Amino acid sequence: MENTNNRPVKRDIRSIADDVYATIGSVKALLSAIDDKVRFYLLDKNNSGPYWELMRYHAMDIQNLLSIAEIFATEAERDQKLVTGLLFGKESAHE
Repeated sequence: MENTNNRPVKRDIRSIADDVYATIGSVKALLSAIDDKVRFYLLDKNNSGPYWELMRYHAMDIQNLLSIAEIFATEAERDQKLVTGLLFGKESAHE
């Protein structure tokens, strides 16, 4: 929705709820993709050298942080479903 007259664009609650739900799904997908890349790096047999253990430690730390972020995103998605259900009725909640 483009705003051409410098006034705030009015959007309905359903549209905003749908956008939030879609954004949460996008964040979850991004976190999962990053986790897959880190996992691929950790499983790569060609990694070696004097700094490998340090890199491995940091990669595992990143994976732990990603898993926490995924938990937050899942909780946000659950809360968004609840709010949407309360606003529009259970049959309107995202499944």
